[in-house]
Amino acid sequence: MSFGKKRILPVVVAVALFALSGNLWAGLFFDNGGPNGEPGGLVNNTVVSAEDFTVSAPTVLESMTFWTLEDPGAHDGTVIYTIYGDAGGSPSDTIITSVFNPAYSKALVGNVGNWAEYVYTIDLSAAPELNAGTYWMALNLETFGDANDAMIFWEHTDAGLGDPGHVISLANYGFGWFSLGAEHAFNLTGRVSSPAPLVLMCLGVALFGFSSRLRARQ
Repeated sequence: MSFGKKRILPVVVAVALFALSGNLWAGLFFDNGGPNGEPGGLVNNTVVSAEDFTVSAPTVLESMTFWTLEDPGAHDGTVIYTIYGDAGGSPSDTIITSVFNPAYSKALVGNVGNWAEYVYTIDLSAAPELNAGTYWMALNLETFGDANDAMIFWEHTDAGLGDPGHVISLANYGFGWFSLGAEHAFNLTGRVSSPAPLVLMCLGVALFGFSSRLRARQ
């Protein structure tokens, strides 16, 4: 092997490892489907609704997009999201994080009957890095006045992954979560914070083979 090739090989290895030590991928990683115009679980002062999602590797969440059907003017501007662990198909008692009023955008999509349909995108950067596994994203949007007269629903989807959406009454929290038997419309973006061990192992094998071939040509 020439002196030049001996010097180039460590550089190739270093660059490859540096690239993999950052984000393996970034962007949309979980899509539960778009809205179908049907009201799902309530997300107001009295009821919290949740949907499960999975991550395949250590992941830093970036944003969540979801759709609602609302009484016009019902929302007082407050958004709360809570991430729970999974208890075999429903949210567990373990709260990973709960964030009050993250940065978010809200846009009117149109009207569905007497409801105003909105799309929200909320910032999830305050959430901790999640290890591979299943989690539940719960939403609570505060309303003006009596929650019974100010309804906000997380919109259903005809698609859906994993278990159906669940709801819990804040006034009767001890009764636990109940399945709705249907899925809610949302998606998540994020980035994998570290490469999978298998990826590093494959890279190492490939680089070893490359090095062996260069030595054989000496």
